[in-house]
Amino acid sequence: MNKFIKTTMCIAALFSSISFACTTVGWLSDYGMIISRTQDWSENSFPTLTRIEAGTVRNLHGTPTGDTYKTKYTIAGILAYSGLIHDAVNEKGLQMNGLYYKPMTLLKAEKDSVSQLELGGYILAMYSSVEEAVTHLKTLKVGSVSMPGAPAPILLHWAITDKTGDRAVIEYDADGLKIYRGEDAMVMTNQPSQQIHLDNVKTIKKFGPGIDFGSKGNTNPEDRFKEATYFRSQLKDATSSRNAMLKVFSVAPIIPQDAANILNGKESTYATEWQMTTNLTTGETIFSYHFNDTWNNLEWNYKSIIENTDFKPLPLYK
Repeated sequence: MNKFIKTTMCIAALFSSISFACTTVGWLSDYGMIISRTQDWSENSFPTLTRIEAGTVRNLHGTPTGDTYKTKYTIAGILAYSGLIHDAVNEKGLQMNGLYYKPMTLLKAEKDSVSQLELGGYILAMYSSVEEAVTHLKTLKVGSVSMPGAPAPILLHWAITDKTGDRAVIEYDADGLKIYRGEDAMVMTNQPSQQIHLDNVKTIKKFGPGIDFGSKGNTNPEDRFKEATYFRSQLKDATSSRNAMLKVFSVAPIIPQDAANILNGKESTYATEWQMTTNLTTGETIFSYHFNDTWNNLEWNYKSIIENTDFKPLPLYK
């Protein structure tokens, strides 16, 4: 069994066990469109900063089981484990965040279908804006790939954002494809559906000091959605690009180290493994890795990486 298959089986096992994972927040500031997302996980996912050149041949399934396609745009971003495009941006300033989503419902992928493993990367590889992606997604054949021996397929939903400030949340539910745009897409966590999260926010009757989001704690996706939506609504005019990035960074809830979790039926822990904040307009990116014995902060400009044809993969977890 090759390394890709084994590591993807490991990811699928984790996804089938973990209860909560990740938050992404967007804000259009006077200094650009800012995105900050957390990666909440039970182990080192080996995030690696990578560049994928336009014209690269990839598989529609993200595994060797589907047809191939050729990328139209160059991509810079984070690959997890053995090559899954986790969180990235293309040369046109279109960014994708892929997060765990338990309700994902898709039929088995055919050879010429894009699988849930590759969909995020495919969107960046082929489309230049949220509007273009949303238009094509309505007719794009998308299916689910289950890895041999894995207990369940990887279940995902996606947030895509471009440098104009347009943003969409993409979910495949039992009753079909759902797309949320604009303000309805500026915060995304995990299950239940984006629509239920939006309805939950409407039930908050009092905004201000002493607001109560509930008693489940910020590891719960519904409470994290309420919290991030509320604090995002309080953001004031930024004084610089860096200040705008700091503001959005502070909105996404952080899962503490050693937070309780159930993994494969046993008591375990998880935490925010890393957080990345990007200004899609300027390209500025600040990445913080804080897991096990590693606590690093790195900075780069995704535009420079995209332009650098000699860029070599950079592990971000060391």
